[in-house]
Amino acid sequence: MITKEKINQAGYCFIGKSNNLSKNDADNILKGFRLIHQHPMTLFRHTIDRKLKKHNINALVSQRLKRIPSIVKKLEIQENMQLSRMQDIGGLRIVVDTIQEANLIRDEIKKVEKHRNFKFTFANEKNYIETPADSGYRSIHMVYKYDKGIELRKQCRVEIQIRTRLQHAWATAVEVTGTFSNQLLKQSLGNKKYLNIFKKISKLFISLEEKKIDDEFVKEVKQDIENAQLLDKLRSFTIASKLVENNSKGKYLLLKMNFEKKEISASKYSDAKFEKANEDYLKMELEHFDNNAVEVVLLSIQDIKKLRQSYPNYFMDTTEFIKSMDKLFKLVVENEKQQKIIDSIKDEELKKIAKTMSKDITKKMLKLFDRSKK
Repeated sequence: MITKEKINQAGYCFIGKSNNLSKNDADNILKGFRLIHQHPMTLFRHTIDRKLKKHNINALVSQRLKRIPSIVKKLEIQENMQLSRMQDIGGLRIVVDTIQEANLIRDEIKKVEKHRNFKFTFANEKNYIETPADSGYRSIHMVYKYDKGIELRKQCRVEIQIRTRLQHAWATAVEVTGTFSNQLLKQSLGNKKYLNIFKKISKLFISLEEKKIDDEFVKEVKQDIENAQLLDKLRSFTIASKLVENNSKGKYLLLKMNFEKKEISASKYSDAKFEKANEDYLKMELEHFDNNAVEVVLLSIQDIKKLRQSYPNYFMDTTEFIKSMDKLFKLVVENEKQQKIIDSIKDEELKKIAKTMSKDITKKMLKLFDRSKK
């Protein structure tokens, strides 16, 4: 039986804090502990799907097991973290159109806590939409313990993330940039230039969701982005996404991406072959554990056709982010044109009419970012 003590010892072994276990034993314990998260993730996924269907919400839902390098990195960064208490080894992400929908799904999940057959106990919640992180990150995080009537060896925690598409685009761009620049931007570590740019972009996206725009601030951010060649770099990263075929039917997809050689390999597995997929995943990760140029990820999504949308960070597809930035820059250019026309008008009545027309044009362009149902 794998006890919590042994799980924690395995974690300490990976970061060099303990030699009570052999490397092989630590590998096997981590493999077993990570695998038990699969079933509770699937159970929670069913609950989420029912709630989305009930409210007719078009969402992108995905689930994943945390990668070994990410687990180890988190243990290294958070000194008091115990592997057995890590909350996001098993995670579900819900990407919706609007903040209103994000809050609605959050409230619906809270209601389920009272149901007799619900196998989970609420652990904690952090609402980064109401109060964004210092980095600019926004999302709702909810953590549940899978422990009601569950034998001790199978108990674990599952994290639910709820965010809008715009928030998801931002988070994707941060992770993609961090991956390709070999920096922990996601953990607010690394190049201050990138960190400051993304913090500013997050403020721009908040303004968009509030239907407000500050032209001067947009121009300031645009200049920062151009100086860093950020969008040009992100456009080049999207080539990695083209490997995935639109008609893929597999249940699980194991990807190995070599950024240095610009090579990608992929293997598909059926639902019945999940354990085999997990074994191959673990083996491949350990083979490339010290190679920052190689990233391995095992993805599980009901409809593989949505992989590109649900996991754009792993396919390096930053299309949504780039489109949002391009539309925002075009909006400011259009506003400048309108202002020049207004300034050239001498007649005060005509100038007043022109200002009203300019505001209407801005409102129409802002609607390009609005995904809410009318």
